[in-house]
Amino acid sequence: MAKRMTPVLLAGALLLLLAAAGPAQAAFPGTNGRIAYESAGRSDAEIRSTNPDGTGGINLTRNSGIDDRHAAWSSDGEKVAYVSGGDEGFGSDSLSDLYVMNADGSGKTRLTESAGFSESEPTWSPDGTRIAFTRVEYHRDDMGDYFYYYETYDVYAINADGTGEVRLTDDAKGGYGPAWSPDGTRLAFASSRGTTPRTTGPEIYVMDPSPEGPSNEPVRLTATRSANTSPNWSPDGTKIVFESGRDRPRSHDFTPEIYTMKADGTEPTRLTRKGWYRDPVWSPDGKRLAFARDGIYTMKAAPLDDRNRARLVVPSEYGYENPDWQAIP
Repeated sequence: MAKRMTPVLLAGALLLLLAAAGPAQAAFPGTNGRIAYESAGRSDAEIRSTNPDGTGGINLTRNSGIDDRHAAWSSDGEKVAYVSGGDEGFGSDSLSDLYVMNADGSGKTRLTESAGFSESEPTWSPDGTRIAFTRVEYHRDDMGDYFYYYETYDVYAINADGTGEVRLTDDAKGGYGPAWSPDGTRLAFASSRGTTPRTTGPEIYVMDPSPEGPSNEPVRLTATRSANTSPNWSPDGTKIVFESGRDRPRSHDFTPEIYTMKADGTEPTRLTRKGWYRDPVWSPDGKRLAFARDGIYTMKAAPLDDRNRARLVVPSEYGYENPDWQAIP
C-alpha cells in the first residue's frame, strides 16, 4: 500500500507557510462563472466546483485515495489546471504532478512526471499557452519508503501541452505561489529572499515571466515583520489581493487577514479583521472576493464592516480551501 509523505523540519517555518498559503492565480476579466475549490475529506482531497451562490456543486476529480488540489481556471474558463498525488499515490517516485482537465472534469491530461519533486500552485498565462507552478524537491529516508521535504522550492513555467519547461526563480531561497498578471507581463510570487531582522517572513515579489526565463531581477512589493503570501491580481491588473499577518502584535503570529495593495506595492489596505482568512481571489467582474475560512465565502472587494458581510457559499465539514473563480469571456 502506498504511504503518504511524512515531512521533516528541514525548513520548518517555510513548510508551515507553504501549507497555510494556497495557490495564487490571476483573476481574468469576464462574467462571474463557477467557483472551483479543494474539498478535503477523510481519506483524500478532491476538486469541486459550485455556482457562486453555492448551488449546483459537482466533483470534478473523483480520484479515490489520491489528493487532487490547487485548481486554477484558464482565462477562457474552459480548462482547469490542478495537481494530483500521481497515478500511484504519494509512495511513487512522482509525488504530485501537474494536470489539466476540462471544466466538467473530463479529459484529464498529465503534464509533468518528476521523480523526487512535487508540483503545486498552478497559474495560467492569460493567453492560455503556459502554466506557471511551484516545484518542491524531496528525498527518501534511509528506509526508502517516505519522501521528505528538502530545501529547494522554485517557480517554473511549462507550455500547456507539457513541453518547454523553464525555471523562473534561481535565488537560494527560491519562490512559490506564482500569480500571472492579466496582461501577461508580470508574475507575482512569494519568497524568503532578501529577508532581514526587520522582515522575517516571506514577501511578495513580481518578475518577468518570459519563456526564455526572467530577463530582470524580481522587484519586492512588501516589507513587513510578518509573512505576506498568496498574491492574486485583480482583473484589470491594477491591484493585488494577498494574505498577511502584518498587523499582529508579534512577528511570529501569522494569523492571516486579507489585504489589497496597488500593483506597485503601495497603499496596502486591510479588508478583514477576525483572522484566518485565507486564499483570497478576485471575481472576474472585480466586485467580489472569494476566500477560505471555515468554508468557502465571498464578500465585496472592500473593507469588511457591518454593511459588507461575508457570505458563506460552501460550509466546511473537513476542510475547504483554495478557491478560484471562473471567468466567462
